[in-house]
Amino acid sequence: MRRVIAFDGHDACGKTTLGRAVAEALGAAFTSPYPPGSGARLVRLWRQGRHSELAELAVDLLRGFEEAHAENAVVVCDRHTVSAMALLPDAYHDRLKLPDVTVVCSADLPDVIAREAARGQALRPEELPEQRLLLERYRHLAERHRLYTADSSTWSVSELTEQVLLLLDATSGRAAAGRQIP
Repeated sequence: MRRVIAFDGHDACGKTTLGRAVAEALGAAFTSPYPPGSGARLVRLWRQGRHSELAELAVDLLRGFEEAHAENAVVVCDRHTVSAMALLPDAYHDRLKLPDVTVVCSADLPDVIAREAARGQALRPEELPEQRLLLERYRHLAERHRLYTADSSTWSVSELTEQVLLLLDATSGRAAAGRQIP
């Protein structure tokens, strides 16, 4: 059975680090449905309020990703559907299909700020309201869709990786109900 395991969440919340660790443990491909530059384009459409175009682009990118990876037994994704949903009003969500398992990664805003600064991408004060909004959107979506969550401000990557692997074993790749990991 083919499984798509997605790690979604705000920038600098640990999704890429956790996703890579899980992919490595599973011997699976680690990739993103969003080619370079497409994330910036999605955000630009969101900031401009062009939701129909944003939804159409997200659907096209995700469909292309599914087709490109149809033969893979397991694919671990750095971002997927929830990242598009976070930018869209709820009315557009029915156009998007959640993957088999989604883990919404989160971190406290001070940790996000510190991680972004360490990457050389320091957040400016005027960007903080938007960052707070997106953090809240991801939390809301995790709750609304009963998705798994992983808080990288509280738990180490190794602890979270171990818990995600246990979750995948217990659910055979299908999310039964959302809960905090670990």
